[in-house]
Amino acid sequence: MSSVRALERDDLSAVANLLVGAFMSSDRPAGQALVRYLGDLFLDFPDRDPDIHSLVYVDNDSRVIGFIGALSQTMAYQGRTLRMAIANSFAVEKRSRDPMAAPHLLRAFLRGPQDLSLSDRANETSLAMWRTMRGPTLPYYSLDWLRVLHPTGYAVARLAEHNRLAHALNPIAGGVDQLIERGSRKSRWTVAPLRSTAGLMVEDVDDDTLLDVIPGLVADIALHPVWTEAGLRQVLRDAAHKSTLGTLIRQVVRDRSGAVVGAYLYHTRPHGIAQTLHVLPARGQTVAVLDCLLADAHARGAVAMGGRAQPGLLEPLMDRRAIFTSRQRCLIGSKDPGILATFENGDAVVTGLVGEYWTRLNGDGLR
Repeated sequence: MSSVRALERDDLSAVANLLVGAFMSSDRPAGQALVRYLGDLFLDFPDRDPDIHSLVYVDNDSRVIGFIGALSQTMAYQGRTLRMAIANSFAVEKRSRDPMAAPHLLRAFLRGPQDLSLSDRANETSLAMWRTMRGPTLPYYSLDWLRVLHPTGYAVARLAEHNRLAHALNPIAGGVDQLIERGSRKSRWTVAPLRSTAGLMVEDVDDDTLLDVIPGLVADIALHPVWTEAGLRQVLRDAAHKSTLGTLIRQVVRDRSGAVVGAYLYHTRPHGIAQTLHVLPARGQTVAVLDCLLADAHARGAVAMGGRAQPGLLEPLMDRRAIFTSRQRCLIGSKDPGILATFENGDAVVTGLVGEYWTRLNGDGLR
């Protein structure tokens, strides 16, 4: 009889093959690197809550035909400690004839012992099931943004996604973009120098510095993560391994006195589209930190900067002519109306370092 149960170590190879088939449309067996990483992420992660389990759906022959990964995150809210479960890698075998596999997995995940449930990158299929269960969506956390930095270079980068030979046009694109920037001091593409960044110091930092800085930057937000040192260190370590996105840039922004006004992490490569992992401004410093981010990416040769929007970034990004899309939705489940209201007010820290995008399953080419 078909059933849902907790993920076991012996399931890892079957789950890896399932994910390769579902997300990469391949019948080839998964590599051992992916199998090992699934174990590291879903069974051995330092901050894993022992009561929150990833789930598999097995058919009548005890064969794994469905999976929903569950990452756990401790959150602080109004003096309380909450447990949040984050859905990850939700997949059902494409050849499966069991139409209830996906609904059963999702219901079992939502019925877990956590205080709130999150899916920060749900596709259309997951969204449709969520809506049938009357789960709320979070529009302010569901927007992806893009700010073009070098317009001709950006056009070439997009063309190169379909034809690698287009990279040969990068030198020409660079020359054209320099002419565009020189053409007007108030060019719509200009990001530096910026008045908002005057007097600020930007420094590249290591994970040890971020371990000291990040918890303080999120502490004033109503619903925020509480990491152990080992847990946050592992998040940062995994986030650095995204070979398809480029190098992870870690920077802290300070004022003249040396006080921290913010931090951010993003991936970039020359002539590429940089991807923001998380922007962490101190209260009242969003504009300055965002401008430092854009200026740094511009200086490193990124042709555009993108990422998942946070509510506090929306208006500054609009002012900077960012483009917004919404291909994947952020979904939340909780029986506490106060928690739901906090999300609706944009006063919660999710996505980025508190979600699923930091994992190596996104951007590291594991197969």
